[in-house]
Amino acid sequence: MSLHKERRWKRFYVKKYSYMYPLEQFHIYFSPYTAHVLEKDGVLYPTLEHAYHCLRYDNVDIIKEIILARSPMLAWHISQKYKQFQVPTFSERKVEVMRELIQLKVAQHEDVRKALLSSGDVKIIKRITTGPKADGFWDDGEDGEGLNHVGKLWMEVREGLREE
Repeated sequence: MSLHKERRWKRFYVKKYSYMYPLEQFHIYFSPYTAHVLEKDGVLYPTLEHAYHCLRYDNVDIIKEIILARSPMLAWHISQKYKQFQVPTFSERKVEVMRELIQLKVAQHEDVRKALLSSGDVKIIKRITTGPKADGFWDDGEDGEGLNHVGKLWMEVREGLREE
């Protein structure tokens, strides 16, 4: 593809869809890995990723290990190590947990709120390009046919902000 055609394609494509990964422009705010501390029930979590994985467990030692993880990716790895010990009902509640954490991130960080509102009506799609393999539940999957629950939750929260 020529450079001219590629630029024209990118202008069209970027206007229609907002991919969360790779992290570009305002979309950096939507990643669970960004350095936006979340406070929930008096506990400070370094990132949304840390919070999500801590909420999978009721074991204080596992939660502490995840909170102390030096990166969101390490928090994910630690959580995977203990997955067999997660709260039995977590899988049924995981979308609601993520919704609440996204709402907290927006409420607690003005820059995230502004970025989300400035995204207009752009479709937000979580696309995995690095890190853990795409699972098609939270993201659009390897083939683009995934459920994209995270993108849908961000758009739902954006709509809620507009209605306030």
